[in-house]
Amino acid sequence: RYVRRGKRRGVADCYKNTGVACRGLGRDDEAIAHYTHALEVYGELGLTEEQAGCWTNLGVAHASLGEYQTAIGYYEQAMAVYEAGGQEEEEAACHQNLGVAYKELGQIDRAIERFERALKVFEGLGLDREQADCWVNIGTAHGRAGRHGTAAAFYLKALGTYLRLGLERETARCRMNLATSYIDLRDYRQAEEHCQAALAVYEKLGLAREQADCWMNIGIAQRGRGDPEGSLDALQ
Repeated sequence: RYVRRGKRRGVADCYKNTGVACRGLGRDDEAIAHYTHALEVYGELGLTEEQAGCWTNLGVAHASLGEYQTAIGYYEQAMAVYEAGGQEEEEAACHQNLGVAYKELGQIDRAIERFERALKVFEGLGLDREQADCWVNIGTAHGRAGRHGTAAAFYLKALGTYLRLGLERETARCRMNLATSYIDLRDYRQAEEHCQAALAVYEKLGLAREQADCWMNIGIAQRGRGDPEGSLDALQ
């Protein structure tokens, strides 16, 4: 319809939205194709901000496919636009995306640097939930580096914010991160407590896969506490 009417902007928006829908269905290759079409049209029209959005979306899709170096290239193109336009929130989100990509590539120090830059912006903007997300990402990066005590400290900061904001799913996910850290620290009692609390949320929300993850970690914690029968029950 947009093509017939010669509305190029509408064509680009349609490509972009179709890409978003494909991403939601896990069809990343198709999403990339649609984002690329949108990007070409936005470029022809000189719509720089819309191009930046496409570069960000392309980065996310490539990261989902494990193509982190390619994702970084797209994020950096988007970042240049956000910095030039003074779009602080988008810039911070881009730092977060870059941090995740660097973390997955094993470049932990670079990942933490990006997360901290995002955190500084979110603090300035007073965005509590986004700050908590940064703390989780920083914790995850430290955990990857084997610094489990430091990771747990960041998760606890995030947990307090999620609880205060009433974000149940984020709270449960944070508790699972804490449980993993405590298992690595051999603090099995706290690990099990956080898993049980997360399990109650996931049962309420009807999230079966997440419940299974909880039971697995509960089993590991109970085995660590010297309760092999409880561990077997949990793992079954």
